[in-house]
Amino acid sequence: MGTHSGQTKGIPGPPVCGNSVRRLIFVANQNSEAVGRVAGYAACKGNKGMIVPCLSVRQPWANWLVDGRKPVETRRWMMKHRGLLAIHASKTIDENVPCQPDEKYPVGAIIGFVEVTACRKMTKADEQAAMCHIYPKAHAIVCKHPVKMERPYYCPGSLGIFKRDIPPGFIPDEVKAKLHDKKDNI
Repeated sequence: MGTHSGQTKGIPGPPVCGNSVRRLIFVANQNSEAVGRVAGYAACKGNKGMIVPCLSVRQPWANWLVDGRKPVETRRWMMKHRGLLAIHASKTIDENVPCQPDEKYPVGAIIGFVEVTACRKMTKADEQAAMCHIYPKAHAIVCKHPVKMERPYYCPGSLGIFKRDIPPGFIPDEVKAKLHDKKDNI
């Protein structure tokens, strides 16, 4: 069948880099434990999560953003958002980038967080950090303080900046602390 990520209670998660994408998604109980599979996306009952802005990025770029190897993401549009941003690994994998055999690339899931500190027209100096050459209308989105989640939160992605409610069991302590500190300073 292929290698899978997101194993929870014996229920396989969506396939990772190099395999076709299926819609095997979890239904979660109040403790965010997988209790079954449905055609659709994760459903969590009872827990009040955290609504965060998200950006879908193809794999393996999404993994590299949240583990700090890729501090600059690029888009053809100017991003106005600053601050916490959840990185959603899209279901589309960039086939032009060879996957590392020892790395797992979850798809169709939020996999971590970054802090967006700037967005500007891309320059030649951004190429190494963005891991791509400059292209027409390219904007460099500067991402700092990456935090990779212990386990992916499977949910639908979207184009542009979109919002998702992430259950509390999926939110890393570092992210909770940053949000708590910001509330105290307001």
